[in-house]
Amino acid sequence: MAGHSHSSNIKFRKDRVDQKRAKAFAKLSRMITVAAKQGGGLVEGNPRLRLAVDKARVLSMSKDAIERAIKKGTGEGGVGDYEEFTYEGYGPGGVAVMLEILTDKRSRTAPDVRRMFDDHGGNLAANGAVSWMFERRGVFAVDPAWTRGEDALLEPGQRKSVTHLRGFAAIPEAHREDKAIDITFDFFAAPKAILGSDGKVTGVEVERTRLDDGRAVGTGDTYVVPADLVVICIGYQTSPIEGVPFEESAGRFANNEGRILPGLYCVGWARRGPSGTIGTNKPDGFAIVERIVEDIAAGALPGSSREGRAGFDALAEARGLKVVTFRDWKKIEEAENSRAREDAPREKFVRVAEMIGAAGKD
Repeated sequence: MAGHSHSSNIKFRKDRVDQKRAKAFAKLSRMITVAAKQGGGLVEGNPRLRLAVDKARVLSMSKDAIERAIKKGTGEGGVGDYEEFTYEGYGPGGVAVMLEILTDKRSRTAPDVRRMFDDHGGNLAANGAVSWMFERRGVFAVDPAWTRGEDALLEPGQRKSVTHLRGFAAIPEAHREDKAIDITFDFFAAPKAILGSDGKVTGVEVERTRLDDGRAVGTGDTYVVPADLVVICIGYQTSPIEGVPFEESAGRFANNEGRILPGLYCVGWARRGPSGTIGTNKPDGFAIVERIVEDIAAGALPGSSREGRAGFDALAEARGLKVVTFRDWKKIEEAENSRAREDAPREKFVRVAEMIGAAGKD
């Protein structure tokens, strides 16, 4: 147990975080060393090394540790000699298996690999036994959640939305015939233009889309959806910030569970790209707080002389700002609940002035 004192809890968390961090750093160091050994120590001219270094930076691996791993691969470090090679064999049912192994002691690895095959109903084979069946095309990292069904791979907010949609789709047609309103969901479609005349909307021009490298791109095929009311509800792609790692193809900052660099974090669309729902942002926020607590406990955050909350309060007072606190938001929530119509949880305010008034800040 961690103990009941604050210091004991902090020490327990720090030890646990340190163990996870050390294991991740050891793996990344090996990746960097092998990449530098095979393709040279220049990040700019070695894509495999650049990918390994980017992953190391996302996990807050120090610059010195990265440089040591690179020098070890180029022969400048003089410590250790990692080797990458393959084993071939057959799994259960005669399935051909090829393993790419990275180790610093081949004589120790061979018995371990043989034991893995034996323990799972397979057997180790000689070189060339199955390699003729394989052709390198790419590397795919599969989340273990895949074995629990496709929905398990979705974020909580997305999974909830998909469950609702499937529930709607499962309603028999006979049960919908007498309903006054039909709701139609159109996927793989992007709005291009709002059509109308004399200040009135008459329809929305929509373009069919397809997935290209994980992103929706237009096909040029358009059609018109008749409409007399348009409600905008859309996600936005995050804009890059100079000096912050950014994934152009995904439209988000390069991050590991919201952690970009030591002391720099992201949530929402900045973390996931323009995807997810409003409900997805709440667990995002909780997760980032956990990352920050881990980093503080591990001593990974650089020291700061900033004044924190006291500095913000002084600045707000100097500028004459009316700050809306959490207690004020609870007052707004209570007022919205009291405005609710029958069978509705609340009636939202649509004007800032109304919210400010409900909070007693006017």
